[in-house]
Amino acid sequence: MQNQESDTDPIVECDDPNAILSAINKLMPQLTKDTRLRFNQLKLVLFQEFGLEGLHNMTNGYRVSQILDMNKDRSLPVLVESGERDGIAYQLYDAPTKRPENP
Repeated sequence: MQNQESDTDPIVECDDPNAILSAINKLMPQLTKDTRLRFNQLKLVLFQEFGLEGLHNMTNGYRVSQILDMNKDRSLPVLVESGERDGIAYQLYDAPTKRPENP
């Protein structure tokens, strides 16, 4: 049985970089709403910048709080608008000011 801290601050555990998004998404319901929103934004930013392998390297084996703390200076996208259209929820974020260079 896990203690209360690990229930609200789970460790990302995934052996396969190709399955890291699924592993992270399975943890989301355990997080508070604020943490879930921040962690989801960070997950998307890391995935966009570094791909699956980079996301895996930067999250696997760490608690959610550690991942957020290690990336606290990383700029997250600013929410411009959210809503629902034809029964589909959406969120529109501002474009980043600086895009990462392509290798």
